[in-house]
Amino acid sequence: MPMLKSLLVGVHFHPPAKLILASLPAGTPVSLVPEPENPYDPDAIQVYVDPSHIPASERPGLELALPGMGQDLVSILTQDSILLGHVAATGGKPLLKAGPGFVGTLEFAGLRSARLGFSPDGSPTLTAEKEANDDQEA
Repeated sequence: MPMLKSLLVGVHFHPPAKLILASLPAGTPVSLVPEPENPYDPDAIQVYVDPSHIPASERPGLELALPGMGQDLVSILTQDSILLGHVAATGGKPLLKAGPGFVGTLEFAGLRSARLGFSPDGSPTLTAEKEANDDQEA
């Protein structure tokens, strides 16, 4: 199965996503949710994380930082999921600025999950396995 890679973008539009990302380890599972009603990109894919994936060791630091964002740790931990941002939109072209092999929303379409990662410069990334289509296997 081919491995897809993309950037997680728009984090700054979803506080406290940046703080939460800083507390998550590489490999954390995330959910991918299509957002066809997005006024800027009908191919948009939202990226969510289950708050149970925030390590206990990171929670004291979050507890101190969250009130400055108008939230508290209890409200974060009791949510079903936390919106982190979106899969990068590329219009089907490679995302060359991120590195070789990076793609975007069109390639991630239909996927429901991915794993969080981080590029050498600390930018959040996503990886997912793309299943082969049934008609391609015939």
